[in-house]
Amino acid sequence: MVMNLKDVGMKNGQQYEVILTTRNKDNTRNAAPFGTIAKGNNQIVNRIFEGSKTLENILENKEFYVNITSNPLYFTLSLLNNIPDEYYESEDSLILNNIDAYFKASVNDTKKLIKKDDPIRPVETVYICSDVDEIVKNKTDVIAMNRGIHCIIESLVNYSRVDKVDDEKREYYLDRFRENEWVINKVGSAEDKEAINLIKESLNNKGYEI
Repeated sequence: MVMNLKDVGMKNGQQYEVILTTRNKDNTRNAAPFGTIAKGNNQIVNRIFEGSKTLENILENKEFYVNITSNPLYFTLSLLNNIPDEYYESEDSLILNNIDAYFKASVNDTKKLIKKDDPIRPVETVYICSDVDEIVKNKTDVIAMNRGIHCIIESLVNYSRVDKVDDEKREYYLDRFRENEWVINKVGSAEDKEAINLIKESLNNKGYEI
């Protein structure tokens, strides 16, 4: 057991993709994928839209579990509906099977805000600050997943094709680049940002307007 978020690859100020598990009022379980921001060594922040079942449960129970995994099935099941009971460690557990690491989080502060520049729509959200009570690693080397590296890989693949396709497909690739650049500037590491800037510079040198 460890108490430092760095031990699971979570750096201060960075956002990571995880699965939050909570308990519903009827004692059933709820799971949902969320971006979680590390704050120092033992605190996290989550921004959750109003109306979310996860938000309702966190505000009611003042605690939740953060499951760290790169299993695409878990992220898909938790977003589309919910994760079946057989994917949990035990009948009453909020911990998913065969994950890299997990920790329990206890809420210490909440704040309601309206984010007017949200890319989806102006929406009321709740920022939840929580203490990390315990961290359990199931693997020696654990790296929480950040969207930045995936955006870089997609951008590189599209970059390698941009000169070989017709105008319609080229514009699609350039639009994807712009979206990836936005994501990286929002949640990526310093290395991600340096990489996307290098790709952008090369695209500009080719004559493409980004």
